[in-house]
Amino acid sequence: MLSYTATWGELNDAEQAGIARATLTRRPPHARQLLDDGYLRSLHKAMFGEVWAWAGRYRTVHTPRALGLPSYTWGARQDVATDELRAAYVTALRRADRGELDDLVAFARS
Repeated sequence: MLSYTATWGELNDAEQAGIARATLTRRPPHARQLLDDGYLRSLHKAMFGEVWAWAGRYRTVHTPRALGLPSYTWGARQDVATDELRAAYVTALRRADRGELDDLVAFARS
């Protein structure tokens, strides 16, 4: 990943710039190319090669780990009844709607 991206917004901007650059510098594909694995991987590399080291290649790990993000379990590790789990989730969502994200993040990681 680019060393200068510190936020999701910066990452989105960097990806969008790569997509725009690829759109401007590549010829429109022929219909056959849209089904060609090699063409699609080269297009992916052209769009995201300056953002992701693995651009143009198939991923070999699940995305959160590949991005260095924590793995989210969404309450799977909590030893509580389903109704209680659902109530905790809804409460966390309602707080998140008010801009209080701590409970939702904690729930997602539990």
